[in-house]
Amino acid sequence: MLKPKALAKALQQANTSGVRNTVLLNSEGSLLAFAGEDDRDAKVRAAISSSIWLTYEKVGKQLWPPGQIRQMILPCMDGSVIITKVPGGLLCLFCSKGVGLGMLRLKANKLADYLDQPLSSLST
Repeated sequence: MLKPKALAKALQQANTSGVRNTVLLNSEGSLLAFAGEDDRDAKVRAAISSSIWLTYEKVGKQLWPPGQIRQMILPCMDGSVIITKVPGGLLCLFCSKGVGLGMLRLKANKLADYLDQPLSSLST
C-alpha cells in the first residue's frame, strides 16, 4: 500500500543537486503528488507535461509499436524536464540549467523503479 507521507518523502529525495520539483500525475494529467520548491505552478506543469506526453504518444503510434515511448527529456527556458511513464501515470522531474542529463535520467529511473510496485497495485 502506498502511503501519502512515504510517497511525499520518496519524491522529495529526488530533489537534490539541481532537481527543483518532482511531480506525479495520473494518466489524465491530474496532479497526484508534488515535492519541491514552489507548488504554485505544479498543476500547470502537470497539465503541460501530460499534454506533451500524450501528443508524443499519439504521434509515436504511427512510428513505433505501442508502449515504446517510456521516457523523454525536454529542454525548458530555465532548465530541463524528464517525463517518465509509471503505472497509471507519469513522473516528472524539473531541474535547473547545468544539471547533467545522465544524472537526471538516473534519478528518474531509480524513482520510477521504486514506485513501480506500489503504483501497479493502485492502478489494477
